[in-house]
Amino acid sequence: MSGQKSILLLSGSLGKGYEQLYDYFVSCRSIINEPISLQDSMENAEQLLFNSSRDITRFIKLIS
Repeated sequence: MSGQKSILLLSGSLGKGYEQLYDYFVSCRSIINEPISLQDSMENAEQLLFNSSRDITRFIKLIS
């Protein structure tokens, strides 16, 4: 892929081989930071996405 990549991937988890996604995304992030069940992740998806998005936004503001 040529050109500048400026897209960030937020995923429920990052499995084996996720590094290949760096061809398409500037960063690949998981919204979970500890092992949790699928049930718990689905029930808490909104909060997990919010927390990850907030952390990324804070970092971008810091470096801008």
